[in-house]
Amino acid sequence: MLSASDSGPTPRRAKSDFLSVSYQSVNTALRDELGLEYLQQTVANDVDEANVLQAFRDNNMETLAKTLHDLKSVSGLIGMQETSALAAKIQDDCLNGQHDGLKDTVEKLQQVAANETEEVRKIASTLPET
Repeated sequence: MLSASDSGPTPRRAKSDFLSVSYQSVNTALRDELGLEYLQQTVANDVDEANVLQAFRDNNMETLAKTLHDLKSVSGLIGMQETSALAAKIQDDCLNGQHDGLKDTVEKLQQVAANETEEVRKIASTLPET
């Protein structure tokens, strides 16, 4: 007869499950440490005139790619997945010299980032204080 303690080996988590949990834990820790409002402001600053748009207007692809790298990371960290994906696409296009259509993609990035920032703020306002 088996007792509760003899129920067999504990199932192992798949590596992808472990990485997903680890990634979520890191994201949560960073959000808790830095604060969601700070991260949202960082995204807003990266998209505004002083960063992405100004680098684009100046045709400074090196600065644009660096700013988009930062935006990709921070926006992904706070759950702005479409913003992160667009930033990654524009960054890749800058680095690969594919500048056709960049204006349209940067404009779309502005719209998506504004929409996702508002959604994140709505969600954040429902979360308990930590």
